[in-house]
Amino acid sequence: MDHLPEFDFFGMAETKNEDELEITHFISKEDCDLQGLTFSPGEGLLGRVFLSGEAERWEQLDKDPRASFFKRCAIYPKTLFCFPVQIHGEVTSLLFGGSFTHEEMSEEIIETGRALTAILENNFWAQALEKKNNQQVQRLTSLVEVSKFMVNAPDRKRLLYILVDISLNVLEGRFSCVLYKNKTDNIAQLLSRGEMNGKGEEYAKEVVERHFSTLSEEEDFTLREPRLTQTTWGASVLECPLFCREELFGVLCVGADSLNSDQLKEHKAFFHTLSILGGVVLNLNEEDQGSHEEAQVEGLHLAMREFDPDLFLQAKHAAELAKKFTTKQDLPQKQAQTVADASSLFGYSAEFLSETLLSSRVPAVLKEANELMKGRQALNKYTEADIVALIVTYIKQEEDLTSLQSLQAVDEEVYKQFVTFIKEANTVEQKFSFAAESRADQEARPAVQTVKEKIKLSPREEEVLELVIRGLNNRDIAQELYISDHTVKNHVTKIYQKLGVSDRANAISKVYQLKYETIQS
Repeated sequence: MDHLPEFDFFGMAETKNEDELEITHFISKEDCDLQGLTFSPGEGLLGRVFLSGEAERWEQLDKDPRASFFKRCAIYPKTLFCFPVQIHGEVTSLLFGGSFTHEEMSEEIIETGRALTAILENNFWAQALEKKNNQQVQRLTSLVEVSKFMVNAPDRKRLLYILVDISLNVLEGRFSCVLYKNKTDNIAQLLSRGEMNGKGEEYAKEVVERHFSTLSEEEDFTLREPRLTQTTWGASVLECPLFCREELFGVLCVGADSLNSDQLKEHKAFFHTLSILGGVVLNLNEEDQGSHEEAQVEGLHLAMREFDPDLFLQAKHAAELAKKFTTKQDLPQKQAQTVADASSLFGYSAEFLSETLLSSRVPAVLKEANELMKGRQALNKYTEADIVALIVTYIKQEEDLTSLQSLQAVDEEVYKQFVTFIKEANTVEQKFSFAAESRADQEARPAVQTVKEKIKLSPREEEVLELVIRGLNNRDIAQELYISDHTVKNHVTKIYQKLGVSDRANAISKVYQLKYETIQS
């Protein structure tokens, strides 16, 4: 306005809600003010630009009835321009200006308005990028924290509930659940929080049909990506398969009242990453379940010492030789462990072991190895059985290589590799134990109780935090506690400050951190 006398006033209107715009900035050479006034999309000249998304200018407005919005405020412009400010193709605000004295508007004025609009759009775009970047950083931080908690979760059930709680709070949805398929009994287990309208079992069956049925490779690959589905009661659900090493462990499902395509795009990357982490940790958890079997194998192996000390020493030597050979051959870990376990238990019958080690491959491998040692052709052709037959024969025949020639049914390539290994076996073995020290499982307790012991919260803040952890949004918390949304927001803000976090995802992460630090101590 200082350099262009044709400008007498400038203003800016921004969207207040879906049905209303508010003039948030206004400057004028005359003693008048529009700041704080509101209007609807389509109302008057400014509302028309908001709806059309097209810049417009008007001249000789003192004779135009459409300027009634200004005249009601005792403002009488003669010229007016209005430019829509757009972000992502959507009008978010309006820049307008004009003159009280000039009847016409020069092109210089229009170019100035256009330049100012471009500056505003660039500025808003930069702010939007910064906000998005901050959100991504917060989510990445949450993922890092969640990863720590999942790895340290003492059992599978608590691990699954961590996935459920984090998902419910990040999306602020109606419900979150994990459908987990138990490999031993082929039964699906549903763990959920939130409102499922009493149809959890019905929905679980639909998930099993979609994700656990036999599919083609192309369909199988497609279903590994998170996808949006609808429940029978109309809720939108983001379903995220928990995969690791080509194996499907379960499905993480997060439900909301509605999810549009933009919201889905916004959340998909986060939940895809979370589901990948969940699949990896579940795989690690499955491997940890094998520790029970390891304890059984060790117990049976040590029992041999009581009824046949010589056989025990032979079995011990066989297991040590198995570990050396499988390491030399770079055999996969599971196969190598099966070979070592079968070698350490060769003094038992396969039938007895099949009744003791119910979910183990050791009995089947040992049964086939016995067939090979009897000169019979095995049916299943386990590589592990070939190795066990060679090792046991070698040990029982007082380490005589020529005794291996009787094993005609053993794979020729495995035979050559073992003979070469024995001839070169002048290495020194060192044992290192990497097994984590076992600890008794502790009873689960409410997360808020742990927080109370660490951080001083008011009774009302405790109630609000408990509902936040359960996945309720601010509106639902207000209804639950019979307080206003504003009061809930104040409580949540104070809780964030005391926890030292900035959002719900980080809050739930901090709660689990405090909880599992207490368990660890």
